[in-house]
Amino acid sequence: MPHPRPLLLPVPQEPFPGWTNVQEVPGELGGMLLVLYRSVLLWAETPGAERGTLFGGGGADDLDAPPDGVPLAAELAEAFRALRAVRTEPGQVRPAAVSRACDAVSAWAEGEGHTGTALAWARAAASAYPPNVAAAHRVGIMARQRADYGTAEAWLQHAGAMSRRHGDWYGFALSLNSLGTLNVQRGEFSQARAHLVKALFAARRPRGRVDGGRKRLRQLEGEILHDLFMVAAYSGDFAGAERFAAEAFERMRTGHQRLPVLAHDVAVMWMERGSFGRALQVFDAVLPFIHQLHDRLLVCCNLARCAGAEGRMETYARAAVEVRDLIGGRAPSSIPAGVYVNLARGAAGLRLWEDAEHAAVLAGEAATVRQEADQLAAARPLLDSIRVHRYVDALHEPTSALADRASRSLATKLVEALTALRAGE
Repeated sequence: MPHPRPLLLPVPQEPFPGWTNVQEVPGELGGMLLVLYRSVLLWAETPGAERGTLFGGGGADDLDAPPDGVPLAAELAEAFRALRAVRTEPGQVRPAAVSRACDAVSAWAEGEGHTGTALAWARAAASAYPPNVAAAHRVGIMARQRADYGTAEAWLQHAGAMSRRHGDWYGFALSLNSLGTLNVQRGEFSQARAHLVKALFAARRPRGRVDGGRKRLRQLEGEILHDLFMVAAYSGDFAGAERFAAEAFERMRTGHQRLPVLAHDVAVMWMERGSFGRALQVFDAVLPFIHQLHDRLLVCCNLARCAGAEGRMETYARAAVEVRDLIGGRAPSSIPAGVYVNLARGAAGLRLWEDAEHAAVLAGEAATVRQEADQLAAARPLLDSIRVHRYVDALHEPTSALADRASRSLATKLVEALTALRAGE
């Protein structure tokens, strides 16, 4: 049975295919990436029997060596050698090898902060070898992070369909989970809950030996429970959120790589409910584990907000400086608006009005471009309040004493588990 063709799925809008390679990567290296990227896409969309006639058998003469003066990372140099075979031996090169090389370029680009290039090469990996469901899933995740929701949804649905087709319950549950988190990002909580409940069922369904193993499915179950916590929290069901968080923690407490993410999100709930001191200690414990640009920005801006609310000038300054360094010269539309919103709140809490106003203006601009309605709704009144020096942090009603004790207990457990994880215990 032939595989569906990922090339027919939607892609981010560009002036021309592969534009992000030269837009994000300067100089000759960007041009080299562009040529190889377009070569892979042409090769992928050509039927296998006709690939031998592509590029005239000598199209890679100008790509036999890296550009002058451009040292290549080892993983990138190895990937380039494999990708040049698409041009020198288009009829013989194996699709799986091409896909792996594209994956390597995507991983390199993501590590360098070239998010558009990383997304493009993940798409190339999925297109070169359709059974590479992991690549299709990454396209969806990266598109979601760039607020390209239509592209994200289509690719995640494709990844889920391919996983189910091959009996890969882990991949199927993972795709449903990612669709649920996409719904959360768009504020579609009922759809999110439906996707996540299906994902939890899929993760718990297999019995005996399954592809990926029971351990991976149990770990994924913890991540799904984490996302159900998020839906409950966003929906205002804080008691349910605490229960889901505690259950997720039990699945993750011993060495799970996403324990820091769970801890961060639980701390966000406490922060949004006004428990800034409790949230602050968890954010501080989480920060050493977070290295990706997008995730570290979120932790730092949340730390800045809590520090501002607690009057911790030194902690606020440390977090705010790192946020600005991480953003660098990137366009506001490439940064989630919530980063600027929380940076503004932290500055306002310390009565740093100029910094607060600047961050709130950027929050409104980013929210408008990224169509983040909830953040735009937060940014506008925040900016108005800052401009009259009357910042008021809206708090929810206080929790019951029992729920508050449970939260404090969970906070202590999270910090202890993160400390143990960092120590390698």
